[in-house]
Amino acid sequence: MRPDPAAKEEAWTAVISGAATGRLAEATALGLWVAGQEQLMAGYRSRYFGEALHALAGMSSWAQQRLGRLLFPSTLCDAATVAAAQATLASRTLPEDLRNAVAGQAAIIREVIASRGDTEPPPGRPLPREPARGERLRGQRRVTDADVIMILARSAAGR
Repeated sequence: MRPDPAAKEEAWTAVISGAATGRLAEATALGLWVAGQEQLMAGYRSRYFGEALHALAGMSSWAQQRLGRLLFPSTLCDAATVAAAQATLASRTLPEDLRNAVAGQAAIIREVIASRGDTEPPPGRPLPREPARGERLRGQRRVTDADVIMILARSAAGR
């Protein structure tokens, strides 16, 4: 089954417009960011920080927390995602629940980047060569894309 750009657009619009609410919005958002579809979803990074956060800011606390995490560009684990999150958080315009969702997801992305040993640091923040003692994931093993998906799934499930 191939990802369909029109279906992604329809799902995105349904969630941020409020047409899909509650558990339907949650399920729809959960299906947007799928590993291996990074090229298809690359444009949604700017849309998350540009339009989705604004739309979510007017929704309930639950929607801000849950959908703020699920719509975050979690499969785009790179410095551009971290930089966009940092810029958004620096603006201090988001409600607290939404700020916490963005900050939490950005922390996961930074952890993934650091664990991979990527050499490209996010703007204004150098990446450590090795995670701090308490931050090591599964010993010294590098985090794979499958690990990222598991971490994000657990985060989305509230564990």
